[in-house]
Amino acid sequence: MVAGQVADAGAGVRLRFGKAKPDRIAATVTSVPDDPAYRPAAEKAGASFREAGGASTAADHLESLLG
Repeated sequence: MVAGQVADAGAGVRLRFGKAKPDRIAATVTSVPDDPAYRPAAEKAGASFREAGGASTAADHLESLLG
């Protein structure tokens, strides 16, 4: 899942590279987790990742692609 998909799913926000200044990153990192509007979609995305096998399965898949 990339930033655009996270934002489209309602699980977070997307910061564009040109606008990702330290103060904006800090404000986003501190405000998004405290905003209950993002929680349901973030929990749904997290459950989907866990059901798919989580980080270790993703890492194994990437390693298999590298040969």
